[in-house]
Amino acid sequence: LELLDLELGVWTWEGMKAFPSSYDIKTLHIHGPWTKDYLPLFSLSLKSLVIADDRAPFSKIFDALQAAPHLTSLTLSDMSFTGIGEGKGSVLNLDHLESLSLIRVVGSAADALFSCIVAPNLTTLALQLVSILHLIDDLADINQLQLFPVPQPSVRHLDLTTCDGGPPFFESIFRTFPCITHLRIASSNLSDKHLLPLAVRISLGGRDGIHEEACSDLKHLTIDNEFNGIMEWIKIVAFSRHNSGIPLESVTFRGIPAVDPASGSFLRLEDIISKLEIAEFDQEVDVYGESDDGCVSETSSEGDWASGDEEIVTAYRKVGGAVYDFQ
Repeated sequence: LELLDLELGVWTWEGMKAFPSSYDIKTLHIHGPWTKDYLPLFSLSLKSLVIADDRAPFSKIFDALQAAPHLTSLTLSDMSFTGIGEGKGSVLNLDHLESLSLIRVVGSAADALFSCIVAPNLTTLALQLVSILHLIDDLADINQLQLFPVPQPSVRHLDLTTCDGGPPFFESIFRTFPCITHLRIASSNLSDKHLLPLAVRISLGGRDGIHEEACSDLKHLTIDNEFNGIMEWIKIVAFSRHNSGIPLESVTFRGIPAVDPASGSFLRLEDIISKLEIAEFDQEVDVYGESDDGCVSETSSEGDWASGDEEIVTAYRKVGGAVYDFQ
């Protein structure tokens, strides 16, 4: 069996009798509360897993993931955990995991997962924390959230949505993922200081003018739904990296206030960036695009929209949309 998609509340455990144990499920989607009776669905054959809409004991999620060590793709959406303290110190080895998406999760749930997952081959991470608009009973301080206890040099694509932390939080993120090539930040209330680590700076302690910068492999930067006047700092980042021989290849701005493409903010950027795109939300555009399996892409540090962008689209759907593409 290639795919099993369960909408719980409609499906009951009795329905599992229709599936012989010899059916090795490769892709599993579970929506809604479930019990440990469903653990037989998690097996060595499972490659892709989506769990959504559940407030679950952390031990239940841990046991399910532990039973599926060959996962290559994991998505947890609209989740919170109970009993997190009971799992502290546990280790979850997911050696085959390549893509991890945590969409609309509370901070404590994200922290619990990051503290135990060991995924040496992880290349793509998407994180969307819940916003204050959601009715939840768990609002952990994002500035205390640690994304993995040690650096993750294997991660190349990083997608952050509604991560409204201070500059030190973003600085810690850039240290944790030093080798990213694609970075997307959306609806995170950025200021100039958030992006400063990405600029190339001369080390004050270096006698020979040693340069310092975060994420030296970064090539593609996408900024969505940020309104704090960070354009000048984007230029500082772009020009400092260009002059140091580690240029950005593409920069995309989407969901920003109306701009004049001929304004000084953009005139010089197009000289050093081969692909520069500036877009406003367009209520006529299919922002999610097409995909072979009908699913939204889990991360989109360059180009397409990311999963979890419904709030952004809804909030700004009334804004008309011109798209300026400097190539």
